[in-house]
Amino acid sequence: MKREKKKKGIIILCIVIVILLIGYGTYKWFLLSRYHVHTDENIKEIKSGFKITDTITVNPTLVEDSLTFGNVKIRNDFKEFERIDTKENGTITYVLKSTPEEEGKGFTYSLNRDRVFQLQHGDKNELVQEETFEQLNAKKILEQNHIENDIDLVKYLAKRDIKTPNLFTSIRGIKENYFFNYVMLVEFPKMNSITLIDGQYEGYILNSKDLKEINILKDDQKYSFLLIGKSFDDEYVKSFLNNLIIE
Repeated sequence: MKREKKKKGIIILCIVIVILLIGYGTYKWFLLSRYHVHTDENIKEIKSGFKITDTITVNPTLVEDSLTFGNVKIRNDFKEFERIDTKENGTITYVLKSTPEEEGKGFTYSLNRDRVFQLQHGDKNELVQEETFEQLNAKKILEQNHIENDIDLVKYLAKRDIKTPNLFTSIRGIKENYFFNYVMLVEFPKMNSITLIDGQYEGYILNSKDLKEINILKDDQKYSFLLIGKSFDDEYVKSFLNNLIIE
């Protein structure tokens, strides 16, 4: 009698375990379906450029002939350029009148909060159109991975491997994989490499063909300088940064 009760108890326990496993597996399958970026090839292409190849140490000095944007001063290399101010977001653009050799050459300056701050505080990004992403706890994910600013984010994404989650991936792993894939896809352009900035300033440079996006982080602000044109090479960028003053 006792043996039959024991056997019956074991059967009930096994049934409960199977039900729990099926329920847990179904929930994991739901998460895999929900937290999935449907552009895997684009993510792999962008990730291929997320490699830190150099560091520039900046010790700037002010030159007499300079341009001033608020508390920012840069060497005036843009005398032949036409200035265009964008009132909506405060972006300032200098565009060189088209020539066969320098078609499309330009320079843009903008001041914003960094990407991590915007993610932490739920600031709306016009590129983020996916409701699933907006429902994630971005602040918690960033804190769990010790990401406090854009430099931390760039370093994390550079060392992070692209993996395809499965039923054996933890719930946290599934959500974080989706979160960082989506951030990489939406927040960053396709690029060839990344250069870090240290010394008097801290920041990073996104290097693409004929394009350099310089980002300086200071006092919770991100100072961005976009240089477009073949002549804006690595040597020019080093010279540009060493004549850049942010007061």
